[in-house]
Amino acid sequence: MTTTVLRPDISRTGLQHFFEYQIYRFRSSWRGLVVTGLFSPLLFLLVMGTGLGGLVDRGNHDLGTPSYLAYIGPGLLATSAMQWGTTQGLWPTMGELKWEGGYRAALASPLTVDELTVGHIGWISLRFFAASLLFSGVLTAFGVPQSWWFILAPLAATLTCAAFAAPTVAFSSAQTGDGLFPLVQRFVVIPLLLFSGAFFPISNLPTALAWIARLTPSWHGVELSRGLSTGSLTLVGALGHVAYCGAFILVGIHRSRAGIRKTLAA
Repeated sequence: MTTTVLRPDISRTGLQHFFEYQIYRFRSSWRGLVVTGLFSPLLFLLVMGTGLGGLVDRGNHDLGTPSYLAYIGPGLLATSAMQWGTTQGLWPTMGELKWEGGYRAALASPLTVDELTVGHIGWISLRFFAASLLFSGVLTAFGVPQSWWFILAPLAATLTCAAFAAPTVAFSSAQTGDGLFPLVQRFVVIPLLLFSGAFFPISNLPTALAWIARLTPSWHGVELSRGLSTGSLTLVGALGHVAYCGAFILVGIHRSRAGIRKTLAA
């Protein structure tokens, strides 16, 4: 008995046309990205970094950073990536696949399902990369970075975004409706936002919860972004964080490919 392995049907031309179309559509919706990348971090840093942070800095904390603002800044960048990748992988994905029918219509062109899958996840990540540049600019204006390695933080955040976008797209493509989506936000996104080390060290958590946190790509994204900001990241640590997030991306793309193929063939 032989097993046939479907190879990815992806061409550079197909992906190029997909991104050209998305960029054309993006011209009328780019303002929302400015809110995500500029105003949202600005408000967070003012409230959490300088407001609450002022109280934290008065006490004796051992955060490994000169201030609480320097601690949570990179963490907020990574958790914003998590939130963006998850949210964009839910309702917008369902809309294109089932409600609006945009991707079903796209298959009338030479575009393949594999190109559609990689392009969709890539476009989610590319838009966040643009937002992360603005976000990083805000962090720099607040004096958060302690190292020149911080210039790589937008790439680390985009990697985190893709590590959540790919599995979430796989989940969405397997659903018949959006009934479970609010539960994902409530029981996955919010706990990861609070307990991934963005606001306080996970060493403060019970041992079992701390180990669970270490298994999430959000914690790896936070550690990667913070390590680049403080200059404390080692090469081995960086490669470990990248590999862990990369595994989520590869598995997510594989499952998304199967789910999207099945949905569009129905």
